[in-house]
Amino acid sequence: MRCRPVVGLRGSAERSPSPSKATQNDPVQRRAGRLGHAAALVAGAVICWLLRVLRMRARLDWAQPGGRSHLGTLHARVVGGGEDTVVLVHGLSASNLYWGERYNALGDDALLVVPDLLGFGASPRPDVDYGPDDHADALAATLTELGVNRPALLVAHSTGCLVALRLAARHPRLVAGVVGFGPPLYRDRQIARQRMASLGLLARLFATDTRLSRRLCAWVCCTQPEAAARVAQVVRADLPAPIARDGVRYSWASYHGTLRRVVLASDAPAWLPAITVPVHLVVGADDRVADIAFLHELAREHSCLSVSVWPGTDHDEPLVNPGRCLEEVRSFRNRTTQGARIAVATDHQ
Repeated sequence: MRCRPVVGLRGSAERSPSPSKATQNDPVQRRAGRLGHAAALVAGAVICWLLRVLRMRARLDWAQPGGRSHLGTLHARVVGGGEDTVVLVHGLSASNLYWGERYNALGDDALLVVPDLLGFGASPRPDVDYGPDDHADALAATLTELGVNRPALLVAHSTGCLVALRLAARHPRLVAGVVGFGPPLYRDRQIARQRMASLGLLARLFATDTRLSRRLCAWVCCTQPEAAARVAQVVRADLPAPIARDGVRYSWASYHGTLRRVVLASDAPAWLPAITVPVHLVVGADDRVADIAFLHELAREHSCLSVSVWPGTDHDEPLVNPGRCLEEVRSFRNRTTQGARIAVATDHQ
């Protein structure tokens, strides 16, 4: 039903009287108008935030995971046992808790290792550069400490995909294959920065090395970690509370170093020629982090690489749809572990 203007006796729409010049020039009135406009913008932002929280909460399929704890080069959660090994690698500003209880099923017939990356979660925060080699070497040392002597299947999310690819290029004997969800693989640094900027104000702030970003991170990481964790639960109310709290467990060096040297450097495509194991990348069609066109281009150039695009999904598919992700991992694992066993048997002949 369309709304019609109120028509007066002369057939014309009645108009409200225009404000007087005195009202227009009144600084109090102008200030009130600006405050009203700002309040409307804030209210709109809050409503959008609440809707996002409700949508995400409705989609979540996550429960607190269990397992035994290993603390060495990295902190890791360990489940199950067996000849085969599956490693779950989380992304930036996250921890092993990202991989919820549903993924523990991968430990039913294999050794499941779920680490906190170097400088994140409960892992040590050494004074290093936090480049791709630092992360790959720390993960390799952890697998060695756990007695892993066969190639492992790496399952990774977001920045964790780049760590997994670097491990496959740098320590090929440890890797049977890689499944990556939402990989931030970019053609160059400019595109990488554009993608990060599109993620919002906080992402842009922490992507830059400024006094403000350092002070904010110092408060988050060191000065008031418990207060920061409580704030994170509110700001990221769309996430389970334990994941939100762990999302601020890092140092400025580990966060900014990893973002700058692993993601924004955009070096990962150059590692692909050195990778001989199969790599399967899964990306949501609505993922704002991944560059889908570039991923398809890489798949055409490198025979080891395949790409799947899932319609109607975004960057956090492993968190909201673990069942489908588990099916993808198991299907890939059935192919790669058989090939790894054949390779090991051939080497021993």
